[in-house]
Amino acid sequence: MKISKRGLLVGFAAAAMAAGIGTPAALAEGTIKIGVILEYSGPFAVQAKEIDNGIKLALEQRGDTVAGKKIEIIRKDTGGPAPDVAKRLATELVTRDKVDLLAGVVLTPNAMAIAPVATEAKVPFVIMNAATSIITTKSPFIVRYSFTLPQVSAPLADWAVKNGIKEAYTLVSDYGPGIDAEKSFSKAFTAAGGKIVGDVRVPLANPDFAPYIQRVKDAKPQAVFVVVPAGAQTIAPNHSLQLGVYDANGNDPGVPTAPIILLRGLQDGPLFPGESVPVTFTFASAGQLTLQVPVQLSVAPHNSVVPSMTNQQTQTVN
Repeated sequence: MKISKRGLLVGFAAAAMAAGIGTPAALAEGTIKIGVILEYSGPFAVQAKEIDNGIKLALEQRGDTVAGKKIEIIRKDTGGPAPDVAKRLATELVTRDKVDLLAGVVLTPNAMAIAPVATEAKVPFVIMNAATSIITTKSPFIVRYSFTLPQVSAPLADWAVKNGIKEAYTLVSDYGPGIDAEKSFSKAFTAAGGKIVGDVRVPLANPDFAPYIQRVKDAKPQAVFVVVPAGAQTIAPNHSLQLGVYDANGNDPGVPTAPIILLRGLQDGPLFPGESVPVTFTFASAGQLTLQVPVQLSVAPHNSVVPSMTNQQTQTVN
């Protein structure tokens, strides 16, 4: 699932208009101040840039005024998954900058940290990406127009069973979105008659995937359900992965914050930079598309250089 620029445009404009109605600061100054908190630097900078580009497009196409009030964007950078920093920035925005609206956030931990600030200040908080289901329950001032992980992982589980996959292994990042996706996939998969033959949660910060992939191979599942945050992690085993990627929800598989992929047919054998592996995208209504995804060099945490296929590559071959 991908957040369209049109969707971001409409949601951003609507949120801005809502912030301008009955807001003392906006009424007094004729300005709507929007504090955008994003991971502008660090491993998630690509996603932050995409969201920020959507904001710029909204202002370019709709103008920088709403109901006669000028929109002012104040941007803040968390530098990555940093809840303490996110909370501090949100507090500064509402107390010092007097913003009428908080927005942005790629990552769930940062969104969770900002939620109580929005509640205490009674300032609307628009989630532009963070996808863990529970986020919107943490403040009555939160609205989200991106997606949740169960929305894409549960349909994928149903599709897998219907297409002959009876045994699966789950490998997810050990944080909110990964766990959310794992639970929804496993529940739907078993309810549909499938069996989860193993599961593993990997550290969020730059793990060496080789031992985890080996566990998967030893279990010999028919398929592997993988959820890792794009940009932060790279699956970099020193053995090959012949990958078949399936997405049953009919949407673009390039999910900005947590690409959900189903891997089939793990095989031994060397891969070298410059080679490629076939990746097949299956859409509910549009059929299949197979592309060759290139192998690149990646430095694993133990300082050995090994071939890898990154999540970012998986997202951009569409």
